[in-house]
Amino acid sequence: MRSRRCRVVVVSTDDAVAARQARRRGAIVVRRPRRLAGPRATTAEVIDHALRELRREGLVFDRVVVLQPTSPLRTSADVREALRIHDAQRGRNVISVTALKGAQWTMRLGSDGRLQPLDPRSLRRRRQDLRPLYVPNGALYVVGTDRVKQGWFEDAVGYVMPRSRSIDIDEPIDLRIARALSNG
Repeated sequence: MRSRRCRVVVVSTDDAVAARQARRRGAIVVRRPRRLAGPRATTAEVIDHALRELRREGLVFDRVVVLQPTSPLRTSADVREALRIHDAQRGRNVISVTALKGAQWTMRLGSDGRLQPLDPRSLRRRRQDLRPLYVPNGALYVVGTDRVKQGWFEDAVGYVMPRSRSIDIDEPIDLRIARALSNG
């Protein structure tokens, strides 16, 4: 994926093969320490580490566009639009989101197996009549470098993406869905 708006591509990884492939394609590689390569590391910690390493090399940026590899269906047009929104919103963080179908009908499953609606009033209405709710889809974040350590979602604006490009690969079934969607 290419975007003329992104001057530099940086890949943060602890994997030697991924690092070689990224370098071959012109990316700057930041070697991720082991403590930031496990399941407990947050994206904000990884980005903060990468920015500190880049600063040591004399590279300073005012914003980052985070493209997680687990969301492969975003397009360069999505990146351009998120950057346009970021500019129009005077530097507010932009988070890509997708609509949750029937989210107001969400329920908990009690220890006794009974369904417990989060909002019992919404169950009395047709799903089509409820206002949509949105969830971050993991596809992209545009974040000011001064806000990386803060909550990315505070005062952020959403960039709404269709469900067809909002697959976030967390489980094997997600990968199968992403492959099916990308093959048209």
